[in-house]
Amino acid sequence: MACSPAGRLATPVPSIFMQDWWFEALAPGRWESVEVLVDGVQARWSYVVFSTWGLKRFSSPAFTPPIGPWIDAPYGTMRRARGLAALIRRLPHHDLLFMQLPPESLDWVQASKMGMSVDARVTYRLEGPQKPAVLEANLDQNTRNALRKAGKMVAVDRGGSIAQFLPLFEETLGRAGKWHNGFARQLERVDEALQARSLRTIYIVSDDAGRAHAGAYIVHDQPRATDYYLFGGTSQEFRNSGAGTLALFTAISDSLGSACVFDFEGSIIRPVEKFFRGFGGNQAATMTIRGYSRPGVIAGAGLSAARAMGLKIRPSPFDI
Repeated sequence: MACSPAGRLATPVPSIFMQDWWFEALAPGRWESVEVLVDGVQARWSYVVFSTWGLKRFSSPAFTPPIGPWIDAPYGTMRRARGLAALIRRLPHHDLLFMQLPPESLDWVQASKMGMSVDARVTYRLEGPQKPAVLEANLDQNTRNALRKAGKMVAVDRGGSIAQFLPLFEETLGRAGKWHNGFARQLERVDEALQARSLRTIYIVSDDAGRAHAGAYIVHDQPRATDYYLFGGTSQEFRNSGAGTLALFTAISDSLGSACVFDFEGSIIRPVEKFFRGFGGNQAATMTIRGYSRPGVIAGAGLSAARAMGLKIRPSPFDI
């Protein structure tokens, strides 16, 4: 695929993150989809059904980048707007609706006209193709120093396994208090599906003694020529070895030799912005469409009031 700037009027192609096998790997038996045909435009959105606090929420599965619905019409056109409107109206009863959109999408404009709320988040992206020398020239000084340090003591294996990566990922999330036992099985199912389709690469950085310092899990969304840094993990013992930086830089260099975009949409631990900026990534806004029923509005107001009083209430159906 020839790379070109992500035009606002480009018709998107279906992402791997829209496929049934992706949903079944992350939320087996707990997802649904709706389809419509309006003025010759096909539209489809798949979502996971969550039930918490007696409220029904529709949203993407965990670990899924902002992709949005599949609508066979260019961004920014009335045909696409009508397709999105029909898709949302076709949804079964729900109390909360969270639909996350990629940076190039303008679907949030139509959603806003329908009375839904919209908020923005930020990801970082690099556009390709780029040669490693150019990528290295755009690194900040801290990132360069980490690469030099790591290069003296560790090596990168591009053929890592999920068995090697999971302990690093678990340790990283555990330090932030975000790990739970269900993650391991989810990631094993996802990895099985991705590996069977040759859509992932696991980078493991180890020393001469065979000890794993860090890893990077990259997913290749081939239809959209975009690679995602979906997960990263670093050993507590070797956090200062620079291995995490080396793993990610190697992944970026490999990706942008063929992919059009490298998206840092991986970490669910904040703050990571400074780390991503160090690789020369550019900010890109992703929009989240939010829709609420009356019970959803009341529950949301109650949650906001409770948190304003300093109460820690987690998890809630409003957290994505």
